[in-house]
Amino acid sequence: MKRSKFIQGSGLFLLGLGLANCSRELGSREQLNSENKELDIWWNQGFYPEETDELAKIIGAWQQRTKAKVNLTLISNKDILHQFRIALKKNNLPDIFFSNVASTDLIPILAWEGLLTDLSEIINLFKKKYTKQALTSVYYLNKIENKRSYYALPIFQSSIYIHYWQDLLASIGQKPESIPRDWDGFWKLWEISELELRKKNNSNIYAYGLPMSLSWETFNIFEQFLEAYNVKLIDENGGSLLKDGQVLEGLTAALEKYTSFYIKNEVPPKAINWQDPNNNINFLSRLSLMTVNPTLSIPGSQTHDREIYQHELATTNWPHKPSGESMNYITQIAQVIIPKTAKNQDTAKDFLSYLARPENVEEYIRGSQGRFFPVMPELLQDRFWQNSEDSHINIAAKQFQKTRLPYATYNPAYTKVQEQNIWSRAIKKVLERRMSPETAAREAIAEIEQILTDWQ
Repeated sequence: MKRSKFIQGSGLFLLGLGLANCSRELGSREQLNSENKELDIWWNQGFYPEETDELAKIIGAWQQRTKAKVNLTLISNKDILHQFRIALKKNNLPDIFFSNVASTDLIPILAWEGLLTDLSEIINLFKKKYTKQALTSVYYLNKIENKRSYYALPIFQSSIYIHYWQDLLASIGQKPESIPRDWDGFWKLWEISELELRKKNNSNIYAYGLPMSLSWETFNIFEQFLEAYNVKLIDENGGSLLKDGQVLEGLTAALEKYTSFYIKNEVPPKAINWQDPNNNINFLSRLSLMTVNPTLSIPGSQTHDREIYQHELATTNWPHKPSGESMNYITQIAQVIIPKTAKNQDTAKDFLSYLARPENVEEYIRGSQGRFFPVMPELLQDRFWQNSEDSHINIAAKQFQKTRLPYATYNPAYTKVQEQNIWSRAIKKVLERRMSPETAAREAIAEIEQILTDWQ
């Protein structure tokens, strides 16, 4: 873990923040001073230095206003949930916690078990500014108090994006507009292009940089495949839909399609053991023609090279579903929480009420190089998001016009489906144990049914 301490009153973090238009404060100065302790913040380490820089500016400006002290701990994406769970067992949690991936893995369960502070007071300050889905995403069920309420603060959103090397396609006579929009034709294009590129350039390029491993990205990418095949597992009331015959049929078809890429040697052999960053590394090394990623981190990493960003690398929409319907996109909304055991409740709430101001959220998200999108529609009107010359952001933005939230939003038991990596394990069963997709699908459904039964 990398630790950074921001000393109160440091003018370095005040530059360019524009503090004149401040919404009302939550905690009184007397309340904040009475706690008289360092605010302990655990935060997901940024993918880019600019993310951390913008967070530092926000913290510094808030410190200048409140004279409070902050102890910030930056933790890597792969370690942050593990570190939190260790602290949870030891009853030694921070005052504020943020992880990019906690909204589907951790937060719904914490809210369910009554372990989070109700943030309705903060949400209500900005309620009219959020999208309906952003509000729904943090409106969790608390079994202890037998109610739903706002137990997290939504910060930004992301979806599942497709990237490809348009210069490589162009070298074999293909243009972006020639990419088929029907499901089978879309995937067939990359298969054919792989063969042509290998023949033309004598290369070992693969069609797809898709993970087949026990990774977080495999799970989330496959969830989007399930959406393509109209597999509905949980309704908006949290009820199970597993008995619907379409679930087995759709899950089998999705497994058969996804694993076929590996079986036909169109995916790198090592993809079966990839960790989350490996598909990015493989793709950016031009070892695969296209890949799928749950943020815009791939184009974001190339903004320093305008030739690559604008002319060689491309982002494209998903094809229509196999049924011919337009795609529905799963949207993950990143959230900040205050544990109920936090020692500095009022100070933590005051900081979050400051962080949630549109001008602060906007600057923080910009630090992500467009990797994430705002959950406040007014922020999308900024020219950064409306730049017609940035095809990556333009295409990605369209995906937020037709979305659904992850199932864990409606039923916290679904976090166990991800924790146990049901989809990745099913994929591995087909690839390593030569199990039929239907059998693997039946086993996956049985495992999820058991999770839901045990939860009740």
